[in-house]
Amino acid sequence: MAARRVAGRPGDEQTAGGVAVLSPSGVLDREVLEQLEVELGSRTTPVIVDLSDCTLGATDVLSELGVGRWRRASGDVCLVCRRLTGRRLLARAGVRMVVFTSVGDAVQAWVLSAAGYGSGWA
Repeated sequence: MAARRVAGRPGDEQTAGGVAVLSPSGVLDREVLEQLEVELGSRTTPVIVDLSDCTLGATDVLSELGVGRWRRASGDVCLVCRRLTGRRLLARAGVRMVVFTSVGDAVQAWVLSAAGYGSGWA
């Protein structure tokens, strides 16, 4: 059930456990957010957005992350950010999404929730 990491822009993905993994890289700016919005809008499967290879900075950009902007159900998208400093920046920016420390943890939470155990990404 391990998910393989895929680097690149939001269009690069790997599917693990029935979940798409989008792994943008570089600076997380409005351009990347717009690309994520397009990618997420075209998906019907749950999606993990892995920010581990992104440089997080501007809180005004980070505050735009979220299921409301992406028009997705709250339990349908989650974030992954390995770095504690990144997770703190996301919290400071007011991001109201579940944030995991690894793709594997996010996939496991989804699989267990689908089997009736736990709240998943809600």
